[in-house]
Amino acid sequence: MTSELDQVLRDFLVESQENLERLDQEFIDLENDPENKELLASIFRTIHTIKGSAGFLRLANLEQVSHYAEDVLAKLRNQTLKLDAALTTTLLSAVDCIKSILVHLQRNGEEGEHNMQQVIDDLKAIIAKEDV
Repeated sequence: MTSELDQVLRDFLVESQENLERLDQEFIDLENDPENKELLASIFRTIHTIKGSAGFLRLANLEQVSHYAEDVLAKLRNQTLKLDAALTTTLLSAVDCIKSILVHLQRNGEEGEHNMQQVIDDLKAIIAKEDV
């Protein structure tokens, strides 16, 4: 079973890295076209997939950061939030945090300790804001 789980983890890491590389460009494109629903849906799916896989693999830190990022993206999708520079910066910080966790996981086989509390607090603050 361990080797099967190791293979699932390796596959997850490869897929996540590929998705996150695409995500960087999608965020740039979204900044230029903040009303683009297809781009937003693609970004949401990427984060949703990472969150779901992290939950399955019991990667609590990764699941937590991606969960709150997904909640913010859901508000953008539902148009209860509007994308602005501060929101984009916070989402990119969350993506950087996700990347950091994945790199540590790939190198060390575990999530490691990450300074992610500020990112989570920033995401929670955005989620708690009143709808637009």
